[in-house]
Amino acid sequence: MKNSRKLNWALLGIFVVTLAGCKTLQETAMSQKVTKPEGVTLMSEQEMRDMLVGNTYAGDSVRNPGSTYVEFIHPDGKISGLWNGTDRYKGKWAMSGNVMCAKYQNSSHCSTMSKSGDTIYWYALDGTTKGGYAKVTSGDSQNLGQ
Repeated sequence: MKNSRKLNWALLGIFVVTLAGCKTLQETAMSQKVTKPEGVTLMSEQEMRDMLVGNTYAGDSVRNPGSTYVEFIHPDGKISGLWNGTDRYKGKWAMSGNVMCAKYQNSSHCSTMSKSGDTIYWYALDGTTKGGYAKVTSGDSQNLGQ
């Protein structure tokens, strides 16, 4: 009986530690440290929301050269995307300060951004310019939110 109680307490401890290590996407966005890229004016959270939420952006993948993506940013925190014009995918987004985090089925990332006209430029949180750019269009221009 004592060994059974010890095992139960040990399992409970593992469960609590596991839950304590889990962050929501919003908590992840809030906890990020940003190094501002030299000579760049980063967008504020409100500027990112105004430009992206309820709109679509499209660009070329930096991680997979030759591949394209289009994403619609739903107001409720969801992302509907299209990879290479054929493969639909879904994700979630959260913003805090000048950080936007996105979580997909097999990946997640956080970044900062700047803008020029209708184009956003992505930056890694360490201040490097590895993120590329995307053109923003009004509304769900590719009908991804269906």
